[in-house]
Amino acid sequence: MSKRLIQFDILRVMAMIFVIAIHVSVRPFVTNPYMKNMWYVLLLVCNGLFYMLSGKFNLRKKFDSNKSILEFYWKNFKKIVIPFFFATMIIAFRYYLSSNFGLSLMGYFRFYRDYITNTAPNSDLWFMYPFFGLLLSTPFLSLMLNNMSEKQIKFILVLSFIYCFYSVNSKFFGFTPHISQWIISEWMLYYILGYCLDRVNIQCEGIIYVLGVVGFILSIILKTKFENSYNNSTDLSLIYVIFVFSIYIFFAKRIHTKNKALIGIIEILTKYSFYVYLFHEIVLREVEKYLGVLNPIISFPVNILVTLLLTLMIAVIFDSFMQILNKFFNTLFIFLKNILFNE
Repeated sequence: MSKRLIQFDILRVMAMIFVIAIHVSVRPFVTNPYMKNMWYVLLLVCNGLFYMLSGKFNLRKKFDSNKSILEFYWKNFKKIVIPFFFATMIIAFRYYLSSNFGLSLMGYFRFYRDYITNTAPNSDLWFMYPFFGLLLSTPFLSLMLNNMSEKQIKFILVLSFIYCFYSVNSKFFGFTPHISQWIISEWMLYYILGYCLDRVNIQCEGIIYVLGVVGFILSIILKTKFENSYNNSTDLSLIYVIFVFSIYIFFAKRIHTKNKALIGIIEILTKYSFYVYLFHEIVLREVEKYLGVLNPIISFPVNILVTLLLTLMIAVIFDSFMQILNKFFNTLFIFLKNILFNE
């Protein structure tokens, strides 16, 4: 029987499906502005959940030596950074072929340089760039958090919530926030919240769910009525953070299954979820060329399902390639580790 925490795998798969869904061009019932924004508020939880899940499993690691920090960086360099760069090279090449720059090796490299530095950070791959910063910070955040008491963690979370409300909502109330540089802000708040569930005893679970529902409703209303003045309504605002956190708590504490077939499917989807994140957009754009003309009630779920299946096929092939490549990098790492630590 698998020792994985299946509830977090289910949450990861849900976030993966929501990532595809939020990029589907046509959704049903969007003529009503509240329904239109309901989709945004609901589906964009995928961003916060992605960071929370990453924080849960990264920040609980123990870093008791320089060697352990180096090993963490190397593991994630192989697991995250290298696949990201190879995937973006493939994605950029796909766009390069449809551009008017002509075919040349140097032309492609210039196109890729622009893609990785300008286009990707402002596309559906934007989430990777804050994630790289969080990974670099992880060993030092872990050392700080793992040496804090539960009361200290609660205290720093309260301060972070206050700062979140102040920094995001100040302009909505008519003034500019000048206080800055608080250590836990923006996506790092989600990252640390994922970890804190293991350290903080949640005694008011029901209240969190109520606040989550209130946050969901208020986020829809604020995004509909004050979209131009209420910034970050579906990512960094405090009420949205609470909504996402309530979903995270619910799955962590209430969602379980012992169905072996379901667990097997969930674990397969989880294994390839990162590669689905990377490749889904170019697959979805091609799928929508053929299925986007259907009635939105039909095309919305069909586009999601077909994109997921096709992207999974690509992910399996890409994973096989990365496994071969990692053998080379493993040999390189052992060589460098022997030099650095005289092993």
